[in-house]
Amino acid sequence: MKTVVACLYLLIFIPLLAVAQKDEEAEIFYNKAMSQINAKHVRWVKSTALTVNKKDLSETEISKMALNHLGGIRNTNIDALVFLVLMEAAKSAQEDLKSIMAGVKAINDQKKEIREALNDLNNKSTNVTKEQLDSFKLIINKSQVLRKANRTTNVKSSAGSSGNRSISQKDINTIKTELNKEFSSLSEMVDKLQMAMDRRSKMMSMVSNLMKKISDTQSTIIQNLK
Repeated sequence: MKTVVACLYLLIFIPLLAVAQKDEEAEIFYNKAMSQINAKHVRWVKSTALTVNKKDLSETEISKMALNHLGGIRNTNIDALVFLVLMEAAKSAQEDLKSIMAGVKAINDQKKEIREALNDLNNKSTNVTKEQLDSFKLIINKSQVLRKANRTTNVKSSAGSSGNRSISQKDINTIKTELNKEFSSLSEMVDKLQMAMDRRSKMMSMVSNLMKKISDTQSTIIQNLK
C-alpha cells in the first residue's frame, strides 16, 4: 500500500516540479502581467479559467472567447490572454490535485479493508455471525463517509439491521454487493485523480507552446492590455 501511495505522489509532484523548473519564465510573465494589466482583463482571465476547469475547454475555444473579449481584434494579445487563462486554470487544478492527494492514502486504506472483508465473507460462506455482519456494515458506512468527504455521491446503504434474527444468505449477498459497490466507487475516485493530472498536463503543454509565441513581445503585450 505504501508503494501505491508513493507512486501516486511521484506521478503528481515530480511532473509538477519539472514543469515549474522548465516554465519559470512563464510563471514570471504570468505574475507580472496579472499585476499590471487592466483589472477588467484580470477579472476575465479568472472567470474564464473557472470555465476552462469546469468544461475542459480547448485552446481554440479559449481563443474564440478571448477574441470576443477584445472586441474581435485578432493579434498577439489573444495568445497572451489564452496563456494567462491556461496558467490561472493550471494553478487552480494544481491546488485541486493537492487537496485530492490528501485523501489518497485514506482511500487506498479503505479499499484494502473492503478487499479483506470480501475475502473474509467468501471464506466464511454462510457461517457469518450477527457481529461479523455488523462489522461489514460498518466498513460500508466508513467508505460512504470517506466518499462524501471527497465530494462524491453518498449512497445510503440498503443493508438494514439484522436484529436478533439469524443471518440469511440474502443478508450475506447484500453485504457482498454493497462492499463491491463501495470498492468500485473508491476506484473511480482514483481514476478521477488521474484525469485531473492528465488535464493539467495538457494545459501546461499549451502554456509552453504559447510562451514561445509571446516571449519576444511580453512588454508590448502588457502595455496593450493596460
